[in-house]
Amino acid sequence: MLLFIRALTPLHVGAGRGVSIHVDLPLQRDEFDFPTIWASSLKGALRANVPDSNLRKVLFGPEPRSGELESSPVSITDARLLLIPARILTGVWSYATSPHMLSQLNTLLSTMNKGIVSVPRLQQGKAVVSKKDLLLRDARGREYVTVNEISFEAVAGGDETLKTLGNVLPDELRKLVEEKGLIVIPDEHSRMIVNRSLVIQYRVRLKSETKTVEEGPWSEEYLPSETVMASLIICKDGKMRKEGSGESKVEKISSAEVCNMLRNSFRELNYTIYVGGKETIGKGLVKLYFM
Repeated sequence: MLLFIRALTPLHVGAGRGVSIHVDLPLQRDEFDFPTIWASSLKGALRANVPDSNLRKVLFGPEPRSGELESSPVSITDARLLLIPARILTGVWSYATSPHMLSQLNTLLSTMNKGIVSVPRLQQGKAVVSKKDLLLRDARGREYVTVNEISFEAVAGGDETLKTLGNVLPDELRKLVEEKGLIVIPDEHSRMIVNRSLVIQYRVRLKSETKTVEEGPWSEEYLPSETVMASLIICKDGKMRKEGSGESKVEKISSAEVCNMLRNSFRELNYTIYVGGKETIGKGLVKLYFM
């Protein structure tokens, strides 16, 4: 299954202290320095949110240090950045992506033998937008788009990309992308645009008696609300222990049943869970889309 993750509130899945000189608590990042959610963190969050303990064991294996050696029938890849909200001048925000980010989604799709997303060929330094109303015109008549306070010469020509991406996205996300528009920015500028979309929040811890600073300030890095990431879930055949007539019986379950059980286990939660820390201050709320 494809798993799309949509941040409903700012999202911090941290890499720990001491790994960045720019912020005290940075986000996890992939080998290309884009924000990501490592598979171990994502799988841990999914496991923690499965309400039924027996089902949790079936899907994710026994608890660590339990002494049991059964492995999990569910494998999960890192969640890669696909779409990030970016500030624009012709509205409040639009979705930004890049050929690199689209190509990473195509890698997941090819694993599933699914149709791929059309990746536009960008001219040097130029962007492509999905809607004409995202464009501005300068004094010389050239069209451009301003993304996170950086202007790119641009053309409207992202219809095919938006159409093929819409064939992959769940309906709710597809409608949101169509409404907000899509800007495909050149790869050479993509990390800068992504970093300018991140939210840096400074925090302190106060002494309860005197309301003076006990610790801090320290800085935390967040992905903005409405960020969309993509991961791949691979299910294998599993085992389920059933009790009856005074004895337990182990039954095999197919990989398709494992995937269905995983998807359905989040139905009661409306597919909405917390990922990462900071949930007590309203951060890390995401919606899951199993495709």
